[in-house]
Amino acid sequence: MLQITPNYLGGKQGIQNILNNYYEQQIKKISNSSRQLTARKLIEEGLIVDGARVSLAESIVSNNFQVKGELLQQLLETRLIRVETTHLGRAYEVSHDTLVDPILASYERRRAKELQAEREKALILEQQQRELELEKARAKFRRVLLLAIVGIILFLGAMIALWFANQKKNEAIEAKLRAKTAEIEAKNAEDRAIKIAIENKKKADSLTLQEQIIKDQFDDLSKVLKAKTQAELGRKEALDHLEIALKLEKKSSENAKSRALSAEALLVQDKNITRAMRLAEASLQHDAQKRHFQN
Repeated sequence: MLQITPNYLGGKQGIQNILNNYYEQQIKKISNSSRQLTARKLIEEGLIVDGARVSLAESIVSNNFQVKGELLQQLLETRLIRVETTHLGRAYEVSHDTLVDPILASYERRRAKELQAEREKALILEQQQRELELEKARAKFRRVLLLAIVGIILFLGAMIALWFANQKKNEAIEAKLRAKTAEIEAKNAEDRAIKIAIENKKKADSLTLQEQIIKDQFDDLSKVLKAKTQAELGRKEALDHLEIALKLEKKSSENAKSRALSAEALLVQDKNITRAMRLAEASLQHDAQKRHFQN
């Protein structure tokens, strides 16, 4: 007769490995990972409390752990759980105490993985949060930088506009100064022109006066020359008379004395005329010099 002993199964550790593998193998027979997790939570968290098997009413299994219908039937077929009928109704529990340790070990591994996954998820979420905050900070920095750039641009635009305004103002002031200077220069030019015109008028008047003086002098000189010419003619006429008288004296001795007297009178008259002409000429020259000094 064949006897199966613990040593045949690898001893206590071999049996434990078989039980562990059995639990894992039966769970994996469930159709998808989501349903597998639901079944694990029922068995590991609901049907074992403080390391011992407990029974749960069908309503708790269905409502609290969402195990019902086809999934519940699959678990029963794996013989991981069993159903008992009590006075309170149907209840479910782990089928044997030997499955408690493998179930708890699987739970610990699952929880370790879940905690690791949660930590990794938390780290990922934290990293994502940091990245989000960093991105927010970057976005804020970009906004601040953009606002700063816009502010700088607006400031530069305002400064450029102010510079142009100052330039226009300075140009207007310079234009006003140039206009004022031009006005002053025009006024000065006008004053100089008036002064020059006055001086020219004075010069013209002086020239006119000088021309008039020269004309007067010329007229006076003409009169003197005319008088001198008349005197010369009178003298010539007197000499002619004297010559005639002398000739007649030879012819008539009786009239010689009277003729001699007539000739002497004519000579005196000629001298008087010459003296009068010289006096008139001197008087004219004196009047001309007097008028020249007055001007």
